[in-house]
Amino acid sequence: MELKFKINKYYLLAHALKSNVPPFDEWIELPNKLWNISNDVYWFLFNPSMHDKIFAKLDDTGFDVFFVKLKKDFEKILSVAFKSKEFSRLYKETKEYLNFLEKEWISKQKIIIATTEEILGEKLPDISINVLVTHPKLANGIVLPESNIICWGHKENWRNYSMVYLMHEALHLILDKKLEKKHLTHAIIELISDNELRVRLNGKGKYFKEQGESVGHLFLHKLARATLPFWKKYLKNSNKNIVKFYNELNANPEIQKLLEPQLEEF
Repeated sequence: MELKFKINKYYLLAHALKSNVPPFDEWIELPNKLWNISNDVYWFLFNPSMHDKIFAKLDDTGFDVFFVKLKKDFEKILSVAFKSKEFSRLYKETKEYLNFLEKEWISKQKIIIATTEEILGEKLPDISINVLVTHPKLANGIVLPESNIICWGHKENWRNYSMVYLMHEALHLILDKKLEKKHLTHAIIELISDNELRVRLNGKGKYFKEQGESVGHLFLHKLARATLPFWKKYLKNSNKNIVKFYNELNANPEIQKLLEPQLEEF
């Protein structure tokens, strides 16, 4: 498994503009500047909550007129944004963060992959995953399965934070295709990466807690904790098989009770 770290300037800009917090204080000048070029286009592209207002006006403005203007104004917005001092700083700081991630991954990938494979009981697939890096102050961690892409940017809350969660996201790309139930799969991924891999990489630590900070999604804690006795037994097994472990949990009445009331998507 290979991670390739990249910056997509269009995604970098869009992610920063849609974030609830700015990457730095001076950033706010850029959204204001772009909004003044065309508030309709800015809202359409970066504020989906305003789509009702925009589409409600299409009868008056006309579909073709609006979208011809959208294209023209969008090109102007991008031109102004990419030439701005705010975007230059955003890109520079993101590039520095990318260099940090790349250095971390190159120096630790062998131990990360070997440890993960030992926990899974199988080899990781021979795949190349593109990591689209965003500013570290704007929490980001999603996968685009159809493109084999991880979108990532986060401050280092604790040692090896990004390495642990990049493997977490990579496991979504790998295991979500194999295992059916999203919440059970997600809880297992948290046990593998957020907890066991983290503790082994750092040489110390406890499950579900790191430096006083809760580890893992709160909505999965009850499920993850319920699987813990089975997980500890699994880790002692010399013939590990993560798919078999999933199937055993999925057939367990105690685990089923926790899965039944949960929604498939949050």
